[in-house]
Amino acid sequence: MQLFFVFTTCSCSVSDVCQFGVSTRKVDNLVESLELNIDKSKVSRLSKELDGIVEEFRNRELSDKGYPYLYLDATFPRVRENGHIRSMAMVIAVGINTNGTREVLGYDIGMSETCEYWINFLQSLVNRGLKGVKLVISDFHQGLKNAISKVLTGSSWQRCQVHFMRKVLCDVPKKQKSLVA
Repeated sequence: MQLFFVFTTCSCSVSDVCQFGVSTRKVDNLVESLELNIDKSKVSRLSKELDGIVEEFRNRELSDKGYPYLYLDATFPRVRENGHIRSMAMVIAVGINTNGTREVLGYDIGMSETCEYWINFLQSLVNRGLKGVKLVISDFHQGLKNAISKVLTGSSWQRCQVHFMRKVLCDVPKKQKSLVA
C-alpha cells in the first residue's frame, strides 16, 4: 500500500510538472533532489501511463447518475504547447449528484474562454450522458452564460457568490473593504 502511494504521488507530481511547462532537465533535478531515482525514460513511461488514465477519466460515461447541480469555472495556468509556454484556459465542470456528493465531471484546456469553446465543452459532457441539470452556478462570463442556455436548455443559472464577492471587493475602495467583506 505504501509503495502504491509513493508511486501514485510521484507519478502525479511528475506528470503535473511536465504538463505545466517545466523542462525535462528541471524534472530530473526535482526527482534527484527527492532521491526518487527516476530517469528520463521512466518519467516518459509514467507520463504515458497517466495519459491513458486521464483519457479514460475524461471519456467516462456520466449517464449512470443524475447531476442536478453543476458548477462551471475556468482558470488560466501556464502550459507548454509545441515547445512554448503560454497561458491557456482550463475549464472544469463539477457536478453535485442526487446524494449531495461533488464530482469532477470533466475538464479541458483550450486557447481561450469563448462561447464556442464552452458550447463544445458542455456538449461533450452531454454526449457522455450528462442530463437532468437543474441549476448551473458560474461566474458572470457572458459567453459561458450563452453556452449554458444553448446546451443545457431548461436549466437555471446562478452567479457564483465567490466570484460575485471578488468583483464587489475589486470595485470597493481599499479603505472601505472591511465594511463590505
